Amino acid sequence: MLLFALGPLVEFSLSPGEQGLVLFLVAYFAAAWCAFLYVFVFKGVSLRLGVAAAAFSLFVGYPIDLILAHVPPLTWLYHLLSAPAGLERFIGYVFGVGVEEELIKAIPVMLLAFAFGRVKKPIDALFFSVFSGFGFAINESSKYIAGMHYPAGILGQTLLRTATMPFLHGAWTAVSGYFIAIAVVRKKHRATVVAFGIALAALVHGCFDGAPDGIPTVLAGLFGFSLFVAYVARSENLGSDTSLGEHAKQPDSMLAVVNAGDVAAGAGGALS
Repeated sequence: MLLFALGPLVEFSLSPGEQGLVLFLVAYFAAAWCAFLYVFVFKGVSLRLGVAAAAFSLFVGYPIDLILAHVPPLTWLYHLLSAPAGLERFIGYVFGVGVEEELIKAIPVMLLAFAFGRVKKPIDALFFSVFSGFGFAINESSKYIAGMHYPAGILGQTLLRTATMPFLHGAWTAVSGYFIAIAVVRKKHRATVVAFGIALAALVHGCFDGAPDGIPTVLAGLFGFSLFVAYVARSENLGSDTSLGEHAKQPDSMLAVVNAGDVAAGAGGALS
């Protein structure tokens, strides 16, 4: 409580420059989201590892994202973003922005899951994924806010990039995180399951970015939120290591893909 109450005062007293102030503002709200979700959704999961995932995306993942954006074929896909609204822009947002960012945000989760064996329950992977998304959003959001040069744009981007985008980035990454958790205990087709999760996250992410401003954007964001809630609920139902092991014994290793359709359909139904 003391950190959130006096943190801004300390930052203001240090007389930071514009860039430092923007970065602090975004990080402050991302930390508030982290605290809220840890207390009310993910309590009991390793906070230290969640912070590590966020730090990876903040200091390693985002710089990699900036570099790869200038490397073909991503440069060609990003070029499509300047096309008039339509199929070309949709392809650019899904296969360019969506795939690149969701793949990068999934890296620390995959490392924790497969290299270090720290994903014991599905909820672990979702928690690490959310924090990874927050870390990525801090850099991205501060860039967009700093790029505004008129009052309405500054206020609008500040509201969007501090209150909404950290959560949405975390929610999108949690989609792939769920499939990473399922893949942890699978002996075959792990890469396929993980790739499907990243592709689904990229699709939801790309649809949000490519949606026209207004109601379509709100609906796309609401769908991402609903998908996140659905996967959290499913992860809690799977529960313990034993449940994960039983789930892994299902004969079809692509059962997780079918489950994704069920969850997506349920999330879509919640919006209708």
